[in-house]
Amino acid sequence: MSAQTIYEPITNITYYVRENPDASVAPYYLFSTTPGGTALNSASIPLTLITGNNYTFIPSTTIGTTNSNGFNVGDTFKTNNVSINVSSSGTGIPTGASGFPGYNSIINTNEQLSFSFPRLFSLTFQYFNSSEQTRILPFFVADKYSIAYIKRIS
Repeated sequence: MSAQTIYEPITNITYYVRENPDASVAPYYLFSTTPGGTALNSASIPLTLITGNNYTFIPSTTIGTTNSNGFNVGDTFKTNNVSINVSSSGTGIPTGASGFPGYNSIINTNEQLSFSFPRLFSLTFQYFNSSEQTRILPFFVADKYSIAYIKRIS
């Protein structure tokens, strides 16, 4: 018998993001599948992202200005040194790192921030408020696959 890993099909997922009513306490931002919908995360339950999927985040309300706040992602505050390419139509505070192109935080309802996870990813990926270094939390990154055992007939 031999084992074979079978990954789930790649899925395009859109989340709407808004500030927590008390943006000074975790989870800082709330995520939903519809604008202003039921939050998928809380202070004790982070948003789960599945490796191999494509993600788009859209503000469901205005969440910053060109000088303050705004939603962004990276491996640390205002930095993305991991193998995830992020694109943004945002007009907020930029994020960037040496060797990686910068991208702006999203602040308005017509802006989007998108990225794709590789199938194999074991590093930290976080979201943060672009002007508040203390308002940063990790996503929960998980794999979704099955192991199939194949019996060879001799």
